[in-house]
Amino acid sequence: MFDTNELEKLLNEIGEINDAIFPGHVIIGTLVVILALWCYLKPSTVNTRLIKGFLAIYYGIIVYTCIMCVLNMQDIYYYLTVIVHIGVCLLFIFSILKDEIIFGLPEQDEIKFLSIFMAIYGIFLYPLVELFMGYTWPRIFVLSFCPMGIFAIGIIITAYPRSSDSKTYQALLILLSLGAVVFGTRTVLIGGIFDLSYLISGIIGFFILLRYGMMSQLFDKKAIRYGDTNE
Repeated sequence: MFDTNELEKLLNEIGEINDAIFPGHVIIGTLVVILALWCYLKPSTVNTRLIKGFLAIYYGIIVYTCIMCVLNMQDIYYYLTVIVHIGVCLLFIFSILKDEIIFGLPEQDEIKFLSIFMAIYGIFLYPLVELFMGYTWPRIFVLSFCPMGIFAIGIIITAYPRSSDSKTYQALLILLSLGAVVFGTRTVLIGGIFDLSYLISGIIGFFILLRYGMMSQLFDKKAIRYGDTNE
C-alpha cells in the first residue's frame, strides 16, 4: 500500500540533514518556543518582532533542508515545498516591518485551545509519536519543518484574524497551511503516518481562513471576527 522505499529515502535524508545542521536548528527552534511563550504571557510589539525575526531565520534553515531533499529525491512535492517555504521566510522578514497585530492568546476558548495544543504537539508530542512508532534519532523530525510548521500555524491563528484585512498574515497562513497539506499528504502517502498531524494542521489553517478571515466573505458579507481589534 505504501512506498516504504521512498519513506526510507526521506528519513535517511532527514537523518543526514539533522547531523549536518545540529545543534543550530535545535537552538533556534528552542528560542522561538521561548519567545512564543513570552508572547502568550506578555503580548507586545517588541516581542512580536523578535519572534518574527527568529521565525524568519528558522524558515531560512527550513528552506535549506527542503532544497537538500529536492536535490536528492527529485520529487514534485519537495519542489512545491521549497517554493512555499521560501515565500514563508520572505513574508516573516517583511512582516517585521509591519505592526498590524500582536501575537498573543485570543479570548475565544476554542482558538486559545487550538493554539496551545498545536504549539505543544509540534514541539513535544510530534517527536514522541515518532519514537513510539519506532523511529529514532537522527532519522526523525525534531524541531524540523513538520513539527515547527504545526507550531507556526498555531501561532499565526492567534494573531491573523485580529486584522482581517492584513494581506501579509493572510498570505502567511495560506502558505503555511499549503505547505502542511502538500508535504503532510506526501509523507502519509509513502507510509509516514506520523505526519498525518501536519496535514491536519494545514486543514485547520484553511478552516481558520474560511471561518474567521477575509475568505469568510465569500460566504458571508460580514466576516466573523474574534480577538481584540485594538492593540
